Amino acid sequence: MDTHLETTARRRPSPPTVLLATTSPEPPPWALHRAWALAQALQGHLEILRVVTRTPRVGPLFPHFASAAALGDLEAFVESQHRLEEWVEEVLPGRLEPSALHVEEGRFIEEVIQAAVDLEAALVVLPSAEARHPKAVTGIARLTGAPVLVVRPLLGSGVVAATDLAYEGLPVVRKAADLVDRLRTSLVVVHNVPRLELEPGDDVLMASAAVAASDEGLVELYRRKLEASLTALSLEARPVVLHQVDAVDAILRTARRFEADLLVVGAPVASRLFHAATAERVIKATVRSVLVMPLS
Repeated sequence: MDTHLETTARRRPSPPTVLLATTSPEPPPWALHRAWALAQALQGHLEILRVVTRTPRVGPLFPHFASAAALGDLEAFVESQHRLEEWVEEVLPGRLEPSALHVEEGRFIEEVIQAAVDLEAALVVLPSAEARHPKAVTGIARLTGAPVLVVRPLLGSGVVAATDLAYEGLPVVRKAADLVDRLRTSLVVVHNVPRLELEPGDDVLMASAAVAASDEGLVELYRRKLEASLTALSLEARPVVLHQVDAVDAILRTARRFEADLLVVGAPVASRLFHAATAERVIKATVRSVLVMPLS
């Protein structure tokens, strides 16, 4: 029969896991420091994954060489584990146990997805060098259901969350607000109202005048909607509504204006090419850290 203590222990949620993934034997120290700080802010623990690229195998016609290659791979694997342990101990002395350090051989994206699923990661952190292909970042977020942070050196302070009022409940903003509360920083929420593009044959002067006349009222309308949504959700944030042709430009302008350190953008799990492309373009275009939130 289960005791009350055993039952309570099973029901108690485990601390969230932050997974820092890299291919480098010695990633930048700031990446580890920022991942550690996030794990502490989330009251969770940090796990580190280093993925070693799989080496080609020698064919079965040369069994002697195949055995030698396998032995060399094993030695390289053990050496990778030692190097990772030494690097972590140098950067964060006494903070992480060896059991939190993992070395796997294979393709980076596949190993990160597998580790995130196995560890039930609440957050995946990728140093900027691992985010050269933004589609891979949004892919990890979609396939694991975990937010993915492309982490870069600290730049400014505060968080800018890009939202779309078409999403009921502002899921990106709610996630960003929770993180902001834990980090004890400020939140700016930006929504972009796309400008209308003129069609061939339109009277440019008349259309431009009509658009200009409606701009101010349209921005004010959406600002009130955004403020009402934030109030209804009891979220403290500074609302910003822009009227740009390009949503990415609106996000980057807001980040520069408020000197934000972190941008938060959504990536729908169901395919919505516009929103996916927006997240990927933000990752590529900015020098700031970017948190990609999977949206159902």
